[in-house]
This record gives sequence, C-alpha cells and structure tokens, in this order.
Amino acid sequence: MIKKKARLYKVLHGLFDITIISKSLEGLAELFAGLILWFNPTGSIVGLVGWLFWRELAEDPSDFIANYLTNLSSHISFKVQFFLAVYFLLQGSAKIVLSAAVYRGWLWSYRWYELFLAIILTYQAYHWLIRPTWWLAGFIIFDCLAIWLIEMEYRKRLLNKISSL
Repeated sequence: MIKKKARLYKVLHGLFDITIISKSLEGLAELFAGLILWFNPTGSIVGLVGWLFWRELAEDPSDFIANYLTNLSSHISFKVQFFLAVYFLLQGSAKIVLSAAVYRGWLWSYRWYELFLAIILTYQAYHWLIRPTWWLAGFIIFDCLAIWLIEMEYRKRLLNKISSL
C-alpha cells in the first residue's frame, strides 16, 4: 500500500513538474507576443503575418490556418492591439513569476497561482460559453488539471513542513 502511494505521488509530482514547466513556457510565449504587439504599429502586424505565411499561401492558396490568421490580422484595430499587448504582458509575467515561485516551493505562491489560474479559467469558460471551440476546451481542461496538481503539491509540502516542526 505504501509503495503504491509513493509511486502515485511520484507520478503526480512528475505531472506537476511538467505542468509548471509548460505554464512557464506558455508565460514566455505570452510575454513575447505582448512585446511584439506593444512595440509594433498596427499595420506592421498585417505585414508580419503576411510575411510569415506568404510561402504557405503561394503553395496552397486555400490553406485554412494561413488564410484565417491573415484575415484576422487585417481586422486588428489599435485599441484591440493595445488590449492584447497589455493582457499578454501581464498574464505572461504573472505566469513566469508564479511558476518560478511555485517551483522553488514557496508556500505562499501556491494559493496565489491557484487563484490566478481560477480567474483565467473563469474568463476562458465565459468565452467558451459564448463560442465553444475544441482548443479552448483543451485550455480549460489543462488549467483545471494544473489547479488540481498545484493543490496536491501544496498539501504535500504543507504536510512535510508541519511534520518537520
């Protein structure tokens, strides 16, 4: 019985590590996207997307993703770009800081990270209710799993701290 619990904890801890690392990488990507949106004028976003996908569109003019992103970028106003830049910069920074704090084992950061992810989860669920998509459902499931794994790790670390007193 003890071996099974130890094995289960090892698996959960491994999933926790993978989740925190992936959230850190997600935060870096969001931070990078926020910086690109912040420092580029609105018209250059259209040019950047066109530059990224011109070969794909030359090979296959009916490519769904390339056409979708090209069309989407042409409808971005200054206000939308500013909102997205601030949103990505704040969310990416928070994910990086909280991931680092949780990875270091600072107990205060676990609850803050859970709250942060719950706020993002609420926002995602709101958008999913308005316009359900599979990729957004995937993010919602991943964030639920992340909150659960952070809670499990928090309880384990808290028990270890209490038992060492």
